[in-house]
Amino acid sequence: MATYSGNEQKFEDNNFNLNSKGYIQFNKNLVIDSRYKLEKEIILDDELGTTAKGRYGSVFRVKDLKDGQIKALKINRIPPEEEDAKRQAAKEELKSQQQNGSHNEEQQKQQQEMHNEYLRRRAKTVKERYRSSCKREIGVLKRVTRKNQNEEIPCLVLYDYGEYLGHTYMIFPIYDLPLQQHLSNAHKYQDEVQKSNKLERNPPNTAPNNALIHPDDLWAFLEQLVSALAYIHNVCNVMHLDFKPKNIMINRYSYDIIKYAKNLHLLKLKVNRITLIDFSVSAKAPKKANLDEVKYSGNFGTRRYRPPEMIYGGKWNRSVDTYGAALIILECIKLYPIIDTTYYKKKKILKYKKKLKRLQQQNVNNAHIQMKSKLNSTYKQLDIADVLYLIIQQIGFPNEPYWKSLSKMEKSLFPHIPTLEHIAKKGKKSKLFENDDDYAAQQQFITLHQVVLPNSTKNGTANGHHGKPLANGNHHHSNAQQNGHHEQNGHHEHNGHHEHGDENEHENHDEEEVEVEHGTENEQTAEEDDEDKEEEDKMAWHLFTEIEHGTENEQTAEEDDEDKEEEDKMAWHLFTEKLKSYKGTAWNLFRQYGTNLAQLSRLHVMEEALKEMVVWEPSKRITPEQVLKQYFPQNKTHENDIHFNHDVNDDND
Repeated sequence: MATYSGNEQKFEDNNFNLNSKGYIQFNKNLVIDSRYKLEKEIILDDELGTTAKGRYGSVFRVKDLKDGQIKALKINRIPPEEEDAKRQAAKEELKSQQQNGSHNEEQQKQQQEMHNEYLRRRAKTVKERYRSSCKREIGVLKRVTRKNQNEEIPCLVLYDYGEYLGHTYMIFPIYDLPLQQHLSNAHKYQDEVQKSNKLERNPPNTAPNNALIHPDDLWAFLEQLVSALAYIHNVCNVMHLDFKPKNIMINRYSYDIIKYAKNLHLLKLKVNRITLIDFSVSAKAPKKANLDEVKYSGNFGTRRYRPPEMIYGGKWNRSVDTYGAALIILECIKLYPIIDTTYYKKKKILKYKKKLKRLQQQNVNNAHIQMKSKLNSTYKQLDIADVLYLIIQQIGFPNEPYWKSLSKMEKSLFPHIPTLEHIAKKGKKSKLFENDDDYAAQQQFITLHQVVLPNSTKNGTANGHHGKPLANGNHHHSNAQQNGHHEQNGHHEHNGHHEHGDENEHENHDEEEVEVEHGTENEQTAEEDDEDKEEEDKMAWHLFTEIEHGTENEQTAEEDDEDKEEEDKMAWHLFTEKLKSYKGTAWNLFRQYGTNLAQLSRLHVMEEALKEMVVWEPSKRITPEQVLKQYFPQNKTHENDIHFNHDVNDDND
């Protein structure tokens, strides 16, 4: 029998090998625990060759030699120290951003001391932490499986688990395809339809030349997701915390194309049964815990599906799952993420590099200033304000009671005026990356160091910090609306690359990372030149602050006044009525189905349900049970649900 020698890279089973990233390499001769024989890798995308790998491990199709059935095996990996160190640094960076909005230095110091003490007591090796994560996941899955043995609830069930050569494995049912790949397939077909019918005239009240997920499937997905949530929340006292299309499996995958009217093609699954999987970051609460209390903290899941309260570091409750489920249904209409952080991360880095290149080409006379081309961690991720900006833009502006309930620290993490005012504007007046740098400090840097900057400093940045709209702003989503790509036709500006973005990345439950390929850049337009020049003085200030690493001076009375002035800018009564009533662009997606089909499929009712699932205040979001009762009265699955009760052996879960 194969045994583990104690060295992570040396095993007595010659068929068991790891690659450079700690994943198990596929070998058709490998048999796990003398029972599960590897049959094949699970390929998510035949075109790209993407396999089923996540942050915590990889999944294979195996044959159970005991009963002869085909099952899925998930086996954990142990990543290299360098990769894990980067991930931990990203987590600490995000926590720092969420906490540094406070101006209470004493409070920050106490929090840091407590955190350091926690790290000292809880220091674990990479192997220990990943093994602990697997143990936690098994405990959650045992609880979720116990009352779902017949698999009537669309949640993953655990068949078996164990450890082989130092790696934890779990055995599950085998499913056909993740929902994410179905959306990718639909997007490809949509491109074909739009190209082939480009010159044809559209019938009245229908979406122009489009291919969409059938409304019946949308309703089926929503019902099954909220049914799964009602079960894990009320029966199991578990919060999933990682809702995304990759974690939803289509049980048996095949679909038909139904042509509605003339130019509207609908992709309808033959069997629209789905299953919620991947409980690797899920939280298992005590049986007496009230998951509706807004008292939980921490960052879980993929950032684009996190609710706003988790983004800015506030308290949250089980409604984070409800919020994520709503975003997935909207994504099924749009065919790519509603909060498109990946696109903007790439755009942000490219903009940074272009500014840096322009500054390096200028004749900077100060020899002691070194223009560093290396990106720091703050430019590898969207700022908290940027993500909140996208949420506001898509689902709407928060209401007055919620805004006034936010603390000064939480408000400081939101995009500031004039950026907030740009959210409700269109075209060139809308802007995403508008930093709230101190204009006076930038001017002082320019004066002291004689940095040559364009004349646009006077017109662009100065106005930007006195509450006036910036004329040269540019925004991806708003421009897309004008060009008829995003909300009308479902087109995307990634030229066919975005739909596989998630599959090419490792699963990232804390912070997503982005890799920018070094290729030739497209020719810069005059509008982009104006935008870049407008922000070069800001870029110079960013470089200066990266180079000069000195101690901060004590906060003066003048700085206190500036803080008070900044806080006043965020007062509710100063927001324009247009901004306060802004409803978000995501709800325009339903128009793609046309008036007739939308009425026939009751999509206005679905829109109403989703809006209740994504309200800003966590305690005000509709619960999964309420969704079932109000919108799916025929579903009686959870009528007799009782809260989870521990059995005799529960202490070991």
